[in-house]
Amino acid sequence: MPSHLFQFSIRQLFWIALAFAGWGFVYVFQEFDFTRFEFRIGQYAEGHIPDGESWRFAVNKSLRFFFNDLFSLLFIYGLFQNRNYIRIGLVVMAFGLFLLLPVYLTLAILYKDSIFHLLTFLHRITMNPWMMLLLVPAFYFIQMKKDQDDSRE
Repeated sequence: MPSHLFQFSIRQLFWIALAFAGWGFVYVFQEFDFTRFEFRIGQYAEGHIPDGESWRFAVNKSLRFFFNDLFSLLFIYGLFQNRNYIRIGLVVMAFGLFLLLPVYLTLAILYKDSIFHLLTFLHRITMNPWMMLLLVPAFYFIQMKKDQDDSRE
């Protein structure tokens, strides 16, 4: 295993630390209502969206999705310093933003009572940065394979 994959510059450590701080920020502010600029603990507990509040739900969930994926991109950049990996991450982010997020929001707003268990699963995939973070081991193995091929030449 190439040892240089685990040697990070100060710049890389900065981006990685910024990503972790950002994820912490998103976690701490998950109960923050950005449309009202106040904390509203449990405002969407167990899938309950008050009447007339669907747009607030959509705005808050969309911002959370966007920031989680943005900090995931920073993390990937900090680890690998490879713009091609960021481009792939942007494609994954666009998939989530333009396909998964609208599906999740539509189901959560229109069918929240009848499919609550499905929404719980979809919420975890959409709102947490798991899809993006699955790219990290893939990029690691790509980088490791590239390093092995370069060392054979």
